[in-house]
Amino acid sequence: MSKGLSKMESLIIPAFKTLLKGKKISKEGIHLKHFYNKVEIDKIKLDRFINYFNFTTKTPISYLYVFAQRAQTSLMLDKKFTLAIPGMIHIENNLVMYLDYSTNHPIDIKVTVNVDYKAEGSLKPVFFVEIYQNGKHICSCKSIYIVKRKSRKNSKRSNKEKESIETYSSSLKWKLDSSIAKEYAKISGDKNPIHTSSLFSKMLGFKSSIIHGWYSICEIEHIYNKVHKKSASEIHVNFHNAITLPNEPILEFELSDDDLLVFQVKNAEESKLFLKGNIKPLTFT
Repeated sequence: MSKGLSKMESLIIPAFKTLLKGKKISKEGIHLKHFYNKVEIDKIKLDRFINYFNFTTKTPISYLYVFAQRAQTSLMLDKKFTLAIPGMIHIENNLVMYLDYSTNHPIDIKVTVNVDYKAEGSLKPVFFVEIYQNGKHICSCKSIYIVKRKSRKNSKRSNKEKESIETYSSSLKWKLDSSIAKEYAKISGDKNPIHTSSLFSKMLGFKSSIIHGWYSICEIEHIYNKVHKKSASEIHVNFHNAITLPNEPILEFELSDDDLLVFQVKNAEESKLFLKGNIKPLTFT
């Protein structure tokens, strides 16, 4: 299916209306594909994004996720996607940029989703987004979500991935409050109230509003870009726990000899891991 790509802001209310879908899946599973053509890259919005995070590169890889997220959310609104969007938890993302992008030309996006059937237990929607500009493949994004469902089997074992907290050579403490989530919502278009409303977040089981997971990635790319004088062409991250606001998480990182940055974000008590991943350097000129 080929169609225009809506702005992220206009997808929020329809996304919450999908609560009525529940967590249904047929034995055929869910396998869908959409195409979004001639999507404009707004120079003003890109410049605002770059200035907010103080990037020194004109083409931060993290900005491409803004388009990938819009495409994924649009596909989730397809009637054949029978899972409610609220409650889907983003657990892993791999973003790769093959070529620089430009605001002078629109982009074309292909997005697919695969959800294998399971009679019970959690489901794992996997999204693949491919972005093209002027006929050239400039970016790939793989996003994995989890939809938790109860199992009839009596088991005390948790499906949650074991949190491995490492020790790295460098660290920074972030000071995060609710205003930061509201600022990022404006520049990214992701105005999901779970990030901007403490009351709404509490209705979904959180103690308060939570910072966007991708905000943390943008900050880490900024460090790689500015402090280590490197531009990134690949970001891999596993999301373990949401960061509630206000908070003062600790970012720990280390740069290897081949310019690979490994990182993790944890709480001050070192008892909870929020996210963990790596950033690879630019591989094209």
